[in-house]
Amino acid sequence: MADYNINERWSMFDRAKASPDGKSVLPIINTLNLKVDDFFKDVPLKVCNRGLSLVFRRKNEMTASENIVPYYGIKPTKMGTQLVTEHVVKKGRLRSIAEDELDGLDEGARKSELRSQDEAHIRQLGEDGVYAFWHGGIAEDSSNIRGLYDRLSALNPSGLNNVLSLGNANASYNSSIYIVEWQIDFGCFGLIPSSWMGHGPLGVKSVNEGRVKTVNPNDVERTYMALDARHNLYTGLAVGDNLKIARLSNINTDENGSNNFISGYGSRKLYKLLENGHFDLSRTRIYINPDLSTQLQILGDEKGNLSLSSVEVFGRRVNAFRNIPVRVIDRVIIPSTETVVV
Repeated sequence: MADYNINERWSMFDRAKASPDGKSVLPIINTLNLKVDDFFKDVPLKVCNRGLSLVFRRKNEMTASENIVPYYGIKPTKMGTQLVTEHVVKKGRLRSIAEDELDGLDEGARKSELRSQDEAHIRQLGEDGVYAFWHGGIAEDSSNIRGLYDRLSALNPSGLNNVLSLGNANASYNSSIYIVEWQIDFGCFGLIPSSWMGHGPLGVKSVNEGRVKTVNPNDVERTYMALDARHNLYTGLAVGDNLKIARLSNINTDENGSNNFISGYGSRKLYKLLENGHFDLSRTRIYINPDLSTQLQILGDEKGNLSLSSVEVFGRRVNAFRNIPVRVIDRVIIPSTETVVV
């Protein structure tokens, strides 16, 4: 498959490349992406329209089109909508190094150490931002950010039928596979605050605060000089169609156990979720943790599963299921000790 980005012009990378302000934070965005398997390259972004929130109407039903005959006319085609408010969460980190800790280093070595620590903080900030997509968080106005876990927290065979189970009942070895179609308004999409609010281009802001007088937390009478820098990321998740998110839950993470992806007919359940949600495969991503990634690779090697392959995305090859790129996310975000879904 050729390299492609179906959400071109909408992702954080593409928006950054297209604006002078965005280009100034492009190196930071590249670093944010390093621990999360190109997550920020996949996700299309929409600007909030009410401070740190987006208010929009989710389309949930549509009446049938009419047959048009001469002189008969047509009545308004009613569209069912649901008023939805989605919020943005602010993640931040403070790099603070006691100036004395850098004594003995020349100027070049000092700058190198500061850059190294800043990069480590920004990498972690990227992972923490993705964590909010799954686990939610609290916005500045104390609004709850709804993550994928909250939206896909129960089996629902009589409803949307977008949460299925492989039957594992041991929470000590339990995880899930998530399917997300990234598409503005009609699928899932990320949120960023408007640039006029001063939160930095695309919700990304790093500020070097220089030398700062700092109080010893263990002794308020003692102070020292620290070299500080703040790194902030504003991010949020919006869902335009609840059928465009799905979860295959209760998968045994032990590749030798029962009810795992290999022995529990995981491929069949993934087929069912994809067909039920009418996912646009070119806009869809599958998210798993390293334990389930191991099972997919074993399945491909041992049984010659025709659904498993590799595709080229953003210049590198990744594993794929039905040509859908499979993104491997850290166990911090998708644990191998999930609560059993019922």
